[in-house]
Amino acid sequence: MKARRDLAIGAGLAATWALTALVAAPASAQHDCIPYTPTEAGTTINSNWAVPGEQDDYQIVIPDDPGGGYVIASVSTSAPSEPMMRIIPPSGQGVVTDIATTTNGPSPHTLTVAFEVDADTTFDVEIIEDTVAPIDQHPVAYTWTWTFVSQVDCYEPNDGSPSSWPDPSFDAREIPLDQELTAYAIAGHQASSIPNDADHSWDWYELTLGAPTDLWLATTKIPDDQRLRMRLYPSDGPPAIASGTSSVAGDEISFGPVTVPAGTWYLEIHPIDNGEEDARLSEGESLPDHFITPYRWVVSTAPIADCGFMAIFCDGFESGDTTLWSTSVP
Repeated sequence: MKARRDLAIGAGLAATWALTALVAAPASAQHDCIPYTPTEAGTTINSNWAVPGEQDDYQIVIPDDPGGGYVIASVSTSAPSEPMMRIIPPSGQGVVTDIATTTNGPSPHTLTVAFEVDADTTFDVEIIEDTVAPIDQHPVAYTWTWTFVSQVDCYEPNDGSPSSWPDPSFDAREIPLDQELTAYAIAGHQASSIPNDADHSWDWYELTLGAPTDLWLATTKIPDDQRLRMRLYPSDGPPAIASGTSSVAGDEISFGPVTVPAGTWYLEIHPIDNGEEDARLSEGESLPDHFITPYRWVVSTAPIADCGFMAIFCDGFESGDTTLWSTSVP
């Protein structure tokens, strides 16, 4: 349960102060959120293995939806054959998933997996008769299907490692102050795994301030399987002047006030723990939370813990948390 958290001042004074801060906030109204219509993609193929142990090759082609998303892929056949499905990443090295029949699944004849994907990528797929039927029972029919689920992130592409500065600043998306914003922390496979320091795992946002400003920064929702970090940078890039990090997966971040002069500032949001990159659905695993749950955050000119005027932002604070704000410098 979420708890209301009031500042140690009268409710009327708090609301008046917050309203004054919002009206006077010296910030650009620019909002580089570019909505798009999610693309539907996928196919169903009915085919067969003509000879025992045969391998058939296919491809999964992901549309150029900037935010990427995830794919659910499945192969099913009938006894006594049992299938194997190997999904090879765009790099061509290793496998995203290599799933064959196990005793964990409800059926030895159906395999279903999900994995996160980046925009405009292609995966090679091998469908193999792993446990083979007698030769006189061939051809053996099977059905292979895949579906792309697009997760709309209107700020993408806005990627880049801080180590490659100033490149991330070129793709940073300008955001407004005092609004709850939403994006996904889906990096997607370029290789068999997704390193925490992969260039495409960072999200960058730009703030334009016309006068010195006190800023409070906080998340209001983080996927249950990820730890995020927020860092605020000056216009010339690293090092950051302030930061906050989830202590455990799903834990919210809050820090401030950070007093910054007029000018351009950059906010980095980055999963330092990516969460699970795939799920074996036919073995009872669930979709990782960050596949389906966006993160939400706000950069505010008023203390976000004032749940009177700023009530929309209070859902992110856990009951029993007595720390209003903390500030740390990496």
